[in-house]
Amino acid sequence: MPRRKLHYSVRIHTKSSYWYYKLQDWKDYRPTDVPVRYKSDKPTNKKEAEIWAAEKWEYARQHAPPAQNGPLLKDFLSPYFIPGHCPHIERVLGDKGRYTDKWAAQQRAALDAYILPDPIAGIAVSKLRPGDFEDLKKRLKQYPISPRTINIIMGALKTAIKEGYHRGDIDHDPTVGVGKLREDSKETGVFMPGEISRIFSSPEAFASRQKNFGIARGRKDSFLAYTFFLLCALTGERPDAILSLCWADIEDDVLHFEKTKTMKDRRVPVVPAVRSGLEKLKQAAVNPAPAGYVFGYEDGSRCGRTWYRKRFYSMMRERLKLPEKDAEGRKRVPYSFKHSLITHLLDAGADEILVREYVGHAHTYGSTRVLTPVQAKYKHRQAERLRKLLPMIETLYEIEYRNQ
Repeated sequence: MPRRKLHYSVRIHTKSSYWYYKLQDWKDYRPTDVPVRYKSDKPTNKKEAEIWAAEKWEYARQHAPPAQNGPLLKDFLSPYFIPGHCPHIERVLGDKGRYTDKWAAQQRAALDAYILPDPIAGIAVSKLRPGDFEDLKKRLKQYPISPRTINIIMGALKTAIKEGYHRGDIDHDPTVGVGKLREDSKETGVFMPGEISRIFSSPEAFASRQKNFGIARGRKDSFLAYTFFLLCALTGERPDAILSLCWADIEDDVLHFEKTKTMKDRRVPVVPAVRSGLEKLKQAAVNPAPAGYVFGYEDGSRCGRTWYRKRFYSMMRERLKLPEKDAEGRKRVPYSFKHSLITHLLDAGADEILVREYVGHAHTYGSTRVLTPVQAKYKHRQAERLRKLLPMIETLYEIEYRNQ
């Protein structure tokens, strides 16, 4: 067990016959009333001087003026995102959550580089107001960094503040109402039908650069990623919504998305290639329980954005060496699979309203609105209408689920 740190120290001054002492936060030593006693040229009453200094420390502690504003923001942030010291990481682990050392290092680096050198770090936490954070965002804009990076920096700061409020270290949350910076919207690139057929001709195109021992939902990690992107390409849903799929959400050839970015209770029929892939994935699943994630880790938690982004760019740059931008100069990202499906269906003459319904852009009642009985009945019949698009999707890409 490490030795407990004392709030005082004592020493001998060469020009004095009395012990000297220093309390915590003092710069210099001061004389005590305890004379130094020697035996064989060695001091023998250091303990007596320490008792004297301890009494002075206790007196100073009891008579110290009450703190008016509490700790400064820089002092409050000192333990955050440092493993073994961070209250937020401690709570995440206590809730059986997970974090990565890389994430913690990135969050800490954001605080060290941009928050602690800023004037906001010198403000007492109890005195912080939403306007202070808005001013901080304005100052961050002066750095040569993107709006996304600014949002990451602000996110790290908000996480620490909210954790302090959750634990009762702060009596209010001054970040309430402080929004994100809007990023410049850029049009998403598309894949040509021939490129999509090539992408899904081999599951090994989605193999990561290094072996991932955490994935255990398919025979190989590459098969898991292959099936994931197959759903992205053929269902018209966003990657993050597909990550939320559980085995209970699969009913024959219909996928049930309880809540997406644009609507609630979305049901979409899928082509045989997707259905076949999900069936084979379930046969090899470690935990095919209804509540288990289709795309998850061995411990039951679901895969995250980093998981699919790494495999997407590995496929693009290293495995297939596809151009990063399409013919129009637009950057291609994981969301491009959805954008490509919409583009190709409309170019092939599909009904625009039907396409919008299939990808979840039509009849968006909102995520909190309760469906009326008439609307609920329509939702159950909607899958039958959407099946009209399935033959056209199969014709566009001619994809069969690849198995090894």
